[in-house]
Amino acid sequence: MGGRSSNPSNTHNETNNLNSSIGLDGDNEGLVLSNVSGADITYTDHGATEAAFKLAKHVEESGRENLRETIRMIEHNTGQVFDVTSNSIDAVKDVSEAGFDFAERVQGNALNSIEDNNQRAFDLVADSQAQAFAFVNKSNQPDGGMTADIVKPIMYGSAAIVAALILSRVAK
Repeated sequence: MGGRSSNPSNTHNETNNLNSSIGLDGDNEGLVLSNVSGADITYTDHGATEAAFKLAKHVEESGRENLRETIRMIEHNTGQVFDVTSNSIDAVKDVSEAGFDFAERVQGNALNSIEDNNQRAFDLVADSQAQAFAFVNKSNQPDGGMTADIVKPIMYGSAAIVAALILSRVAK
């Protein structure tokens, strides 16, 4: 063991067992390759990776175009909303102004009517009060105002006679 042999022939036996396994998710149950030492093995995805990249690029481009179109639609719709809102505000303003004008006219007419009615009422109260005072004055006299009606002309007549006498003496 471990010594050198004096036999000139060398025999070399080499055994190479190669078992390879490719596992999916680390479970080593996916693919088993046996006795393939020195064989050419070609792995292919049959163009799936390239197609996946093309699909991803197409999805990205479509997404960008959809985003641009969405932004255009939002800008357009926002403009429409602003137009409708502005028109609505103008319409409300017009209706409000018309309402205020109407209210002002009605209020003015109502105030004039109230003023006229108040003046008529004051006039009626003044007339009624004057008549009431006259009635009370006549009622408070012992003869019911008959004496005053008779005495007044006599007093005015007497005053006129006295004035005429004074004037006639002064004129002489």
